Amino acid sequence: MRYRKLLAAAIFVTIGLVAANSALARDITLNFSGTYNIIAPFSPFGEGVFGETGSAVPFDYSITYDTSLNTSTNVIPAGTVVTGAAFNGETFSDSFYGYSASGIISSSLTFGDHTFSAADILPRPLAAGFTSDIWFNTNLAIAAPTEALIFAQNASGSLAIGGSDSNGQNIFFDPRSEVMDFSTNGMALSNGDMQISASAGSTVPEPTSLALLGIGVVGLKVIHGSRRKAA
Repeated sequence: MRYRKLLAAAIFVTIGLVAANSALARDITLNFSGTYNIIAPFSPFGEGVFGETGSAVPFDYSITYDTSLNTSTNVIPAGTVVTGAAFNGETFSDSFYGYSASGIISSSLTFGDHTFSAADILPRPLAAGFTSDIWFNTNLAIAAPTEALIFAQNASGSLAIGGSDSNGQNIFFDPRSEVMDFSTNGMALSNGDMQISASAGSTVPEPTSLALLGIGVVGLKVIHGSRRKAA
């Protein structure tokens, strides 16, 4: 009877530990789509933005992210108050989850005749002490985001997928996106209709959960061995 109680306790503790550390590592592909309004470029030749012109030009970008490769731990819960010189006293009305560009395992960031790469993504500061390469409004290992902030730039132009804004009191996500062509000085601005869709790849427990599960299995074996000796 005593060993049955120990066995039940070991199972309970193992399940509890794994549940408490159930953060998941997974690959997730995010697609960003919408339309741009191409603002007439300052160039006298009117080339548009990377060869595109019009008032409702579609865009479609994607990145595949492996959360196990993330090296950023920047999480800003909604309600966080900023202290310091920039945005001092303002409150984050949205939750921001920061990620490193190192987790991007593939990307498709092409507009018109130009492509940005993951290596072009630059860190984005939100306020003093809050900087990450990319930001979402959810934990990617748990849920797909509905807002994003990704900024890429190279010698040819810049690309902003989503953004952030401030009204003097609150800091929040801005769903608008834009792309700029440095060769024509043309700019494409989204109509605020950006949509984010996601498809998840493999999902596995983080190493800490696996380690705890292993400890539980060893514990069960020890108890079972003790019972056999006692018998």
